Amino acid sequence: MHRRLSVAVLTALVVLALAPAAVAAPPRTVDPSTVTPPLNPNFTWTCFDTGAGPICQGTYEDAWADEDIGEDCGGQPIYTSGSGVERMTRWHLPDGRATKTVVNLRYRDTLSLSPSGDGPVVHLRASWNRHYDYLVPGDRSTRVLTEPGAWWLATAPGHGIVFQDTGLIRWLPGAEYEELDMIRGPHDSLTDWEGALAAVCAVLTG
Repeated sequence: MHRRLSVAVLTALVVLALAPAAVAAPPRTVDPSTVTPPLNPNFTWTCFDTGAGPICQGTYEDAWADEDIGEDCGGQPIYTSGSGVERMTRWHLPDGRATKTVVNLRYRDTLSLSPSGDGPVVHLRASWNRHYDYLVPGDRSTRVLTEPGAWWLATAPGHGIVFQDTGLIRWLPGAEYEELDMIRGPHDSLTDWEGALAAVCAVLTG
């Protein structure tokens, strides 16, 4: 009796072991052009259906060298070289209207008065997030942008911090980069661009 039971159990285990493993179906992709508002065309996008609404993920990368930033130190143009990457995720309702976006940004930059980067330099590092919350799903004019992290941390060899924009900023609905709702922490270039520029020039011409 015990032997028969053991054989039966062993047979069942062998059958289970030989059975094909269940494979989860890949998520169904969604056409990025079907969500509202339109996705940023500078990003490379992939959208997929979650059952509760599409999620879209995008990536943007950039690099530049010896570009004139349009500012100067005593008539000498300031040049920039650097690179950056941004990774964005946006959530939507089942009908495709956006409800929330999170963007992670990382940038590195060097400022110089020489197109070749010779002479004194100022290094810029940026690492922050953008949070967009749509008060009315899909309506860009109602979204609220909050930005925590370091917009810019400018340093120079032998000088330490030249200027910084770190902390948290929130803009009024639909008024991104126009009307502030809240600001926390030092934001030198946002509150006093001329002062931040003067600090940079003091290093580059020193």
